Amino acid sequence: MLDRLTSRTNRIVRRAPTGIGSLQMRLVRAQAEPEIELQPFEPSNLLQAVDLAQRSYGSGLVVPCVETLRQHAAARQIGFDDGRLLFTATRSGVMVGVCGLHRYVWGPADVAWLSWFFVAPEARGSSVGLRMFAQLLHVSRNMSLRALYVETPSGGEEYADIYRYLPRLGFERLACVPNYYANGTDMLIFTFPLLRQAQA
Repeated sequence: MLDRLTSRTNRIVRRAPTGIGSLQMRLVRAQAEPEIELQPFEPSNLLQAVDLAQRSYGSGLVVPCVETLRQHAAARQIGFDDGRLLFTATRSGVMVGVCGLHRYVWGPADVAWLSWFFVAPEARGSSVGLRMFAQLLHVSRNMSLRALYVETPSGGEEYADIYRYLPRLGFERLACVPNYYANGTDMLIFTFPLLRQAQA
């Protein structure tokens, strides 16, 4: 599977924004690592995913993340579509990350937002996040999406890793919504234009 993902990512990278060229090389090097498998998030994954989130995020992010995971697990149990498509990422049978997409019911059907995306601290630096994202791109294209978006608060050391990582994946900063959060923090919006990349 990783060979097929590498081929698809190669096509994306050829016309990608400055800085994403290294993504191609990192993905190629990642082939030597144990394969990452994405599986649909199941309610039985909740406790392990919550533990992973608590070890991955700082205090400002862990509470809404855990609440989202709990709500999604509850929705899955009763067969309710909450607009989220979450996955657990495993390596050699061990959960090493969680990622996914979400769509607003009232929004365009061909647009999605990157959902919670985190990697176990002990698995960082081994291309796990890169391969998770490569597989999400594959899922996105199978869903005929034309764009992915990410929203994140601005400022603060807690979000510094996010600001550094998104451009490396090929996301471009699109907009800033001033004073979006109750504490006066701005919201930053990044985009990954799937349709433009596919046509390049």
